[in-house]
Amino acid sequence: MKRYFLSLLLIVPFCLSALTLEKGNLKIAADDQTGGYLCYARLSSESAWFPLYVDSFTSSYLQIDLDGQISIPGNSRDYSLRFEQEESALSVIFEGAKLKVTERISFEEDSRHTPYFAISLEWENRGNETVEAGIKKVIDTTFVRGNTHYLVGGESIGEETLFTGSSIPASVLSLGSRPGEKLYLKTRTPPDRLLMANWNRLDRESWDYEPAKGTNFNALPFSINDSALGYYWLPRAVKRGESVKAAVYLGPFDFSLEEEKTTTAVESVSPYVPVADPDMALLHLEEQLEYLDRFLTDVQTLIERGENLSQDEILALEDRLEILERKKQDYEKLR
Repeated sequence: MKRYFLSLLLIVPFCLSALTLEKGNLKIAADDQTGGYLCYARLSSESAWFPLYVDSFTSSYLQIDLDGQISIPGNSRDYSLRFEQEESALSVIFEGAKLKVTERISFEEDSRHTPYFAISLEWENRGNETVEAGIKKVIDTTFVRGNTHYLVGGESIGEETLFTGSSIPASVLSLGSRPGEKLYLKTRTPPDRLLMANWNRLDRESWDYEPAKGTNFNALPFSINDSALGYYWLPRAVKRGESVKAAVYLGPFDFSLEEEKTTTAVESVSPYVPVADPDMALLHLEEQLEYLDRFLTDVQTLIERGENLSQDEILALEDRLEILERKKQDYEKLR
């Protein structure tokens, strides 16, 4: 039976069944039996935690291709498992005779103080000879809105899709139907392949699986409407002592990986607001009222239009409502 702890003061490898680390409204929970972990978020300190992808330590995982041999290190006796903790990060370390693989999950903020998770991967050749080594990172997403499993560049992805080369998007949005159900995934340096597929097929098919046009996210009879992401860094020659690095970034709010310049000291210490509407960073009452007036005017315009809203318009409204909810909670604390 797994045991869950509300705070983590010290990690002793192989002594705890579940490890948790939290900061603000983000939390990591890891399983010391498999090395699997989950990323959680909440809308405020009074809100309940919710997982950003499927609530299972084994459905999102790392897979290794080492000299043509495919394995999941968390399920393999060829790899030992240990953890290392930092103040705002947790590292999962798999060590085999030839390869050491480190997955580090840390809490980060962009220049607007929007929080997100940074997942860095490193695989190092610990053997005596050059090896061919690659990594597949599977993220079993849980959100879906209607027929839309993912949004890429504002376009709905409703069927299995493979991206390669220059077509690989730097940003993917997985969104659900309830407030707060959003998962933004980004990369600075794109992987070799990004595959959006039914989880069961992504888990079982070969690395070079390429879905046929029109393939949906079902794998009958049991896997229905079940999508997942596969980030692939294909095998490459890694000499003795050398390593390869990669990263994926994710979070419940639309964060930025680009450094944004701040012109004044006041701006550099502005409180966190989502990128969706930086106007809320202003704390003066008149500006707050102006924001509310603009928001209500926009809502009335959409109502009068009497047409179906686009995905982008719905997402924009949800972001603004979430901002207002957080500001309401801030004001209640001051009462």
